[in-house]
Amino acid sequence: MEAVQIKQSGKRHLLIVIAEGAIDHQGVPIKAEAMRSLIESRVNIETRVTVLGHTQRGGRASFFDRFTVRANETWSKECATRVANATSTW
Repeated sequence: MEAVQIKQSGKRHLLIVIAEGAIDHQGVPIKAEAMRSLIESRVNIETRVTVLGHTQRGGRASFFDRFTVRANETWSKECATRVANATSTW
């Protein structure tokens, strides 16, 4: 989505997932803070960064934890594939 389309759509929330170790097409690491400032400057909406490792509750992972991670992993891969196949770019 282009920045103008995001503003016009009236969306109040966007979820953007950046994998640990992500790189751009030139092999440069993608940093969450850099993405945050880029989004804020182009779309002019408040943007926050959360490192998922910092939100863990600790302890041993349960079946539900593993299942949820797998579901989120699958969903994230689908989203990344859709973005990679999209014709419009930022």
